[in-house]
Amino acid sequence: MLRRSAARRWIAALALGAAALASEAQATTVIEGFFGEFGDTFATRSTMPDGTDEVQGVLGRTDIDWIAFTDLVPNSAFSIEFIVSGIVYVQLFDNLQNPVSQQLGIDGSFGSVTYVATVPATGQLVVNSAPGLPFGAQNTMRLDAPRVVPEPATGLLLGAGLASLASLRRRWLAWGFRERAGCEQRGSWSGVLLPRRRGRPSIPR
Repeated sequence: MLRRSAARRWIAALALGAAALASEAQATTVIEGFFGEFGDTFATRSTMPDGTDEVQGVLGRTDIDWIAFTDLVPNSAFSIEFIVSGIVYVQLFDNLQNPVSQQLGIDGSFGSVTYVATVPATGQLVVNSAPGLPFGAQNTMRLDAPRVVPEPATGLLLGAGLASLASLRRRWLAWGFRERAGCEQRGSWSGVLLPRRRGRPSIPR
């Protein structure tokens, strides 16, 4: 019973790990706070979590946002949609600050704008945005691009499962050797270790 409950705990832990990995692989949305949490320069740019496909930014009067996507497939096609309120100027770079696009002036009164290009060879895309009006603006970016998966989740789970099984096997063997020093195994169906009887059992007459 103890061994079965221990195995159940290990299986439950692996299931939780699988759920965590699956949740990390899902697309995410990053929302900037009202006081501007994104980097203001290229050197202090904010790196988005892997899988981020939407960023909602707030641009103050003198605010400039620099954000970076670092999990893209190099040389793959991507599209990024800008939905703004007011006027926003945006430009795309690689991680070496080489321009990927010209500066785009987007007027939100005419609707959203979608830019289509190729991911740089480094697999990183940096977006710079700045307000075009004194009272600031809001800028939502929706990125559609293939993502690089560092390690398949199934491989990680398989490795964790094998390591757990090996650890359990070592514990079971060590437990069995200790118990066999003072016990003997009776019965073939349950595998229960029963204490060794001392002396000859008494037979009722």
